[in-house]
Amino acid sequence: MKQHLRTSGALGMAGVLVALVIGPAQSAAAATTAAYCPPTTLFQPFSGDSRWYTLTPGEAANAFAGTGWLLTGGARIETQTLAGGGTGTVLDLPAGSTATSPAMCVDSTYPLARMETRTLGRAPDNSATFYTVPVGRSTLSGGMPVLGTPSWATSPPDNVAGGGTAAEQVQFKFVAGRHAADLQVYNLYIDPRMH
Repeated sequence: MKQHLRTSGALGMAGVLVALVIGPAQSAAAATTAAYCPPTTLFQPFSGDSRWYTLTPGEAANAFAGTGWLLTGGARIETQTLAGGGTGTVLDLPAGSTATSPAMCVDSTYPLARMETRTLGRAPDNSATFYTVPVGRSTLSGGMPVLGTPSWATSPPDNVAGGGTAAEQVQFKFVAGRHAADLQVYNLYIDPRMH
């Protein structure tokens, strides 16, 4: 996995510039949104993928610490052998479990997620569902299946659009079905901004 890195405050600055251009009633909302979008450290972690990504809160590269995540139904953090042969921590999602991230800011005009996944054991269903939930909403809709195979594999880009075109605070939620195989995930990267 390649690692290129840069830090960007462009998202917050873009929100401020939008606030200066649009009408007074809308500018206050745009400025408020921009205040919740701190600069992020961006990476190009995937070979053949030139997009810039950031890790979700509670993670470091090859280390899913889970700080700030809400884990229910048996979801847990485990130490495992990772794709490259090293050891790290992963999110383990057995059937019937859920995991919800802390809030983070994304620009929904270009929101993609990629992650390392695998499944353990056999089950009628080898997927969990990955949702983007705007902060303050509890309804889940438009989830994307997260498929796993017995060996670690990088997921294709998943669209995690929050619905609007402005930057917004969202949470990411994994829901493993009652008959799903045990899914493990680490290096959950989000493309948080417009290119």
